[in-house]
Amino acid sequence: MRNLILFWIILLLLFQTIISFTFAKEPLQLSPTVISELEKLTLEWVVPNSSVKFDSQKKVIFDVDKNGQPWIGITNKLLLNPLRKQLFILDTEYQDFAFLDTAEFIVASKEALGMLIVSDSKKYLEFIPMLKIPFKETRLFSTKGAGLYLVGYNSTTNTNDLYLLIENDKGGRIEKIFSTKEIINDVCGDGRNTYVALGKLIIKILPQQKDVELILKHKEEIKNVEFANSEKLFYTTASTIGFISQQKAIDFLKIPNVKIKIFRNNLYLLIPETLAVIKIDNIDKLIKN
Repeated sequence: MRNLILFWIILLLLFQTIISFTFAKEPLQLSPTVISELEKLTLEWVVPNSSVKFDSQKKVIFDVDKNGQPWIGITNKLLLNPLRKQLFILDTEYQDFAFLDTAEFIVASKEALGMLIVSDSKKYLEFIPMLKIPFKETRLFSTKGAGLYLVGYNSTTNTNDLYLLIENDKGGRIEKIFSTKEIINDVCGDGRNTYVALGKLIIKILPQQKDVELILKHKEEIKNVEFANSEKLFYTTASTIGFISQQKAIDFLKIPNVKIKIFRNNLYLLIPETLAVIKIDNIDKLIKN
């Protein structure tokens, strides 16, 4: 793993070309009627709601590990696993973290990219830095599979650059697949299909054509976008959760400021105000309808 990440970072420093894009297609039209699909869903409180209010203005990071357990990062120093009832205070500030499908807990600190080792027996976390990060601002997004998307701010070009890191039989490869002066809110995909949330837009990256396809233009800013499978996505805005399937885009559940993650056909929802977590465990019913 160490050699693979070192291979990635060497290539990362070599890719400095800015890629320009144009829109390839008209976007999907958002359904004008916000419908309720709740009768098709099974909702479960993984972490119960609380009367204690958390300052939702503080930075919160949300992901789900290989066991379906939620992890919540707070103010770049605290790391909470509510199901294990453990709260860790890290001595190194982190910028972001992501769980890979291959189970690695990848963390970006201010100085380095590395792995966080969780010890069940000793109940502690160990951060193993592996390489120096060349960006002042770094964010991580796992792919479906064994890959990782990395977004970094390039101060030389004043752009936010998106890289795809993929492990393969030869060790690994890296591609710089997108650059923009706009803020990248979220990224998802499987390495072949990559979707980016930019402002009110969801776009699909077409790196071979040096182009993008405009998937959705919403009336609100897109906060999160999650990849269910090819061409089927979930997204959030400040007021709602929606999904895209079979050329339809539908806002189906009104929950403000929620964060989402997909794990094994389950959609996990974090309510930042109370740090409660909801699991919707039959999202394929939404995808098929």
